[in-house]
Amino acid sequence: MGCDIHSYAEANYDGRWIQVRNPDSGAGERIFSRRDYILFSFLNDVRNAKYFVREPSFAWGHGLPTYLSSGIARRYRKYELDAHSETHFTLEQALNVDLMENAIKEEYSKEFLLDTGQDENTLRDITYAELLEGTVWFEAIGKLKQFADDRNIKYSDVRIVMWFDN
Repeated sequence: MGCDIHSYAEANYDGRWIQVRNPDSGAGERIFSRRDYILFSFLNDVRNAKYFVREPSFAWGHGLPTYLSSGIARRYRKYELDAHSETHFTLEQALNVDLMENAIKEEYSKEFLLDTGQDENTLRDITYAELLEGTVWFEAIGKLKQFADDRNIKYSDVRIVMWFDN
């Protein structure tokens, strides 16, 4: 049984959260769109038993925000019975992640090294930068940063809201 992520961006305009839409399609597309258990481990401790990723405190366990944009609230209601591990974080928090901090301790690094095609005999600490290298993290956060910069929106006024389903 697989696990999928539902992740959307919102921006705060005059105290109201509005779903960020793709300028090309007009759709409120998922920020992290593909099934990626390394990314899921990092984002909210989902499917983390394999990698033992250390908790980056910016994301784990915050639940849904009190106020959601209507589009995201509607999407969530569709999955509410199957949804789990709801959380949210701001673009500012994402940009401030210390990528050189250790994400996986040496003694737990074998599975990660095997899954990423590296030599499992060279156990070592894995940084967040290494952990996220093959994921969509940098592309997605880069796009949101560009969105905020283009519209002169503070990074603290752009957030990602997410949940998972099995």
